[in-house]
Amino acid sequence: YKLTTLSGRPTTKSLDSIGGFRSNGEFGFLLNMIFDPKYAGQFQWERWGMIRGRQAHVFAFFVDQAHSKFTVNVSSFLKHAHVVSGMRGSVYVDRETCQILRITHAAENLPSNFPVIRVPGALDYDFTDIAGQKYLLPRRAWFRMVMKDSQSRNVMDFSDYRKFTGEATLVFDK
Repeated sequence: YKLTTLSGRPTTKSLDSIGGFRSNGEFGFLLNMIFDPKYAGQFQWERWGMIRGRQAHVFAFFVDQAHSKFTVNVSSFLKHAHVVSGMRGSVYVDRETCQILRITHAAENLPSNFPVIRVPGALDYDFTDIAGQKYLLPRRAWFRMVMKDSQSRNVMDFSDYRKFTGEATLVFDK
């Protein structure tokens, strides 16, 4: 990850230097936690939706706290709070290709004494050309952390995907 803008302005600061909240898991963890049977996700068809001009099945999902690995951490000068919560959201599945186009999610059943009230977010996938081939990859994600006295928002745009290759030759001397 590379920080490119801060409050809408270009920056050269590093992510570690600015503090605040962050997310991770956009490249697999979120999908894994929703669909891997060990997390016991529950699904229900909800409605039809549109994503970037494409018709999509919208499924509601729920992962209970007992099976979840969705973690919310909060740190301030003197305090650190940590909770594993359940998760609820929607999955938008392209009607034609059956590929996921969007996931919305929120932490579920946060404790009443926890400093965070809500953590909603969304992750959009789109086709990206890499070396002449199309891949469905994360395109944009946003998350909000709503606390009792403030809120923060992170928006991540994923771009500049590249394909890295290498060649090797093994030679065995006799």
